[in-house]
Amino acid sequence: MSINYASPAAEPPQGGRSPLGGTEAKSQSAALAAEVGSREAATWKQVTDAQSAAGARVGAYLSPNPRLPWPICREAVELIARAEGLRLDAYQDVAGVWTIGRGHTGQDVRAGLRWSLDHADEVFLQDVTATAQAVSKLLEGCTQTPQAAGAMVSLAYNIGT
Repeated sequence: MSINYASPAAEPPQGGRSPLGGTEAKSQSAALAAEVGSREAATWKQVTDAQSAAGARVGAYLSPNPRLPWPICREAVELIARAEGLRLDAYQDVAGVWTIGRGHTGQDVRAGLRWSLDHADEVFLQDVTATAQAVSKLLEGCTQTPQAAGAMVSLAYNIGT
C-alpha cells in the first residue's frame, strides 16, 4: 500500500536556500561528509569523531543514503533525519528509552549496542516505510501532495503510530 500522490514526487530544490536548513547547513553537512570521506568508506569511528568535531555546528550531519528506496519525498526524509539526529551507539533518551541510529527504539536496542552508518540507514528506511504505510492506511482514498504526505509521516514518526 502506498500514499496516493496528487503529483509525481517532487525533486529537491536546485541551488539557493533549501527549506531544510539553507546553504549554510548544506555547506556544514558537506564539510562533515568530507571529514569522514565517502559514505561507503565511513566507519563508525570516523562518523563519531567527525560528529564530535562538529560540536554545536547547526546542520552538521550526514544525510540518509539517497540511493535507498525512500517511500516519501526526499525533503521529508531529510526533515525527519535532521530532527532525529544520528547516534551509532545506543543511548537513553530524555524519557529513559534506549535509542539508536536515527531515532530507532524497540526491544532490539540495549546498552552497548553499536551500529554502522549503513545499518542505521537501512533500519531508518524500515522505520520510515512502516510509518508511511500506517499513515497511508489511515488516508486510504485521500489524495495528498508528496509534501503533505511527507509532513504527516514526519509527525507520525515523531509521536509514534
